[in-house]
Amino acid sequence: MLLQNRAASDGGGIYASDDSSITLRGLVTLTANRAKHLGGGMFLGPTSSNSEALSCAVDNLEARGNVAEEGSGGAIFSSRHMTCSAGGRTVLHENRAALEGGALALDETSMLLLQGHTLEAAHNDAGSNGGAVALLSGASIAVEELACDSDCVEAQRGDGNCDPSCLSSACNWDDGDCVVHQFATAG
Repeated sequence: MLLQNRAASDGGGIYASDDSSITLRGLVTLTANRAKHLGGGMFLGPTSSNSEALSCAVDNLEARGNVAEEGSGGAIFSSRHMTCSAGGRTVLHENRAALEGGALALDETSMLLLQGHTLEAAHNDAGSNGGAVALLSGASIAVEELACDSDCVEAQRGDGNCDPSCLSSACNWDDGDCVVHQFATAG
């Protein structure tokens, strides 16, 4: 937990720049941190190389009440690629930035949400653009598409037979083939 920290410039709770690497495993909380400029809770600056190893990996992150007093990214300001793990959760609540991205500002980079990762942003405030999220200078957020198991061919779905390889949301639960209706008569 990073609680009530303050930076005179960037990254109130965490500052990562140049060729530093950051991996946040388990639950990480950034609460009530402040930065004068960018990233009230966390600042992820540019790297001098274009290495994927220098990206940021996140499992479960909660950022609440962080402030970028005169800049962008109330909770997080990032100019490096971020990957949010499958099945994880990122909660961004009640963060504030004087400029863009009340909770999150991505600058010339991307964020990838892997299968099942939940991004929740509520009650954030930005002085100009992107109350919750600001995508700056070509930044993007992508959600990994659910993929049906390669062992499940389309002809198997909805054919009346329950196929375990097709039993997932990506395969539409075998189009109902695994649902068995049993009625018992009370005696």
